[in-house]
Amino acid sequence: MPCPCCAGHGGFDAWDKPAKRGSFHYKFDCAGCEGRSAVPVGSHPCHPCRGQGGVSAFNDPCRVGAIHYRSACTACKGKCLILPAARAPAPRSAAVVGKVTPTCGAPAPPRRGSASTLHERGSVQCGTDRTGWLKGLNPMYAQCEDFPGTLGPGAVIALRDVQHADPTTGWVRMEPNGTINAKGKSSEGSPNWPGGWARWTVHAAGAGGLKLRSNTPGLGKKAGFVSIKSSGAIEEGRGGAHCDFNFVFNKDQGTVVINSVKHATSGLGFLPTLEKAANANNVSREPAHRNQFKVAFEGVGHLVHGAKVHLRNVKSGKNVRLKANGEINANGGDGAMATWNVFHNPVNGIFKFSNKNGFLALDCGVLRSGKGGKWCAMNVLPVDRSDGDHPLVTIRSAQAALGDKAGLGFDLTGQIRAPNKTGMGDHAQFIVIPAK
Repeated sequence: MPCPCCAGHGGFDAWDKPAKRGSFHYKFDCAGCEGRSAVPVGSHPCHPCRGQGGVSAFNDPCRVGAIHYRSACTACKGKCLILPAARAPAPRSAAVVGKVTPTCGAPAPPRRGSASTLHERGSVQCGTDRTGWLKGLNPMYAQCEDFPGTLGPGAVIALRDVQHADPTTGWVRMEPNGTINAKGKSSEGSPNWPGGWARWTVHAAGAGGLKLRSNTPGLGKKAGFVSIKSSGAIEEGRGGAHCDFNFVFNKDQGTVVINSVKHATSGLGFLPTLEKAANANNVSREPAHRNQFKVAFEGVGHLVHGAKVHLRNVKSGKNVRLKANGEINANGGDGAMATWNVFHNPVNGIFKFSNKNGFLALDCGVLRSGKGGKWCAMNVLPVDRSDGDHPLVTIRSAQAALGDKAGLGFDLTGQIRAPNKTGMGDHAQFIVIPAK
């Protein structure tokens, strides 16, 4: 598959942009693919260094050769990538010798939480995960590594307070002086991905739960974590037990409620004025009017629960559509058949896509119309980590091991490419565009 760190170019130019060898401003080879442009299927950018391979003097991710480069990332050892773990060979079809097909009829992947409306993400016991490839790859993770679009250590996210109708406002942020409020904004062109003050990196919590650390540059001495004190004060913290939170997914609204682990009566909430709640001890720990948040993820910013998007296939140059007769192709325009409603559970990373005619479903190697069940569950993987207005992603079946060829793809004429022949190339890449 193309190297996701350098977008398959093999290296970088003098401006740190992906570049091919021989180009005029070519500077150095990509550490992930070592200049070869391709990496093993299932490789993905290292979360802690965001696919850059190093850490700067300011503890920010950076690439080798940058002026402030200090040391290699300890998680990927400077390689930018996390390579897939060795897996047992996929089962061979009895009907067609030599073809590898996704395993069908296997139990649905384990969900983190109960089958009820609310699913909690705190200290996660992964046990035996659905493929085994995620386990033990990254020492930063206490239990297991998470799919992109999942609330887990290393994820870069943004949180929007949904009590505000305007989708470009209400983003939770930390100002350079450490003040926490919901005054962050996004643009109309990129409504689901706000400015840098409203971006957060998720960290593991030693006593259970997760921590949120601000990506705002120039913060003070307290290290930029969200904390809730015993008094109920919501303020900047240093990363101790007051900074530990559980995230509870409300399936009905597609939101999360963020509750303190240390303080059993406290939760994160904001006032209609966009200021933080005066006393977090008075914030409900159940879904209420002033404590629910939509979660956006770096690299898949437009794919927020409830969003409407177009999925433009790179190979055909047109949008994926589902017709009333069940036909699926990538020859759509901007109409209702090519407008997709996004379902996203940030606790387990599952995405589903539906329009007025049904859901996209990948069922035992067949792309078809579905009704929203397990075959409609997808994982979305960023092809690059850019924060641009149009993220580039690939969409895989959540029922198959990552690395198996079981993805959404189309050919040059917009016709379906067999999912069990769909890798990570441009036939399987989609530009995510907000629908008007």
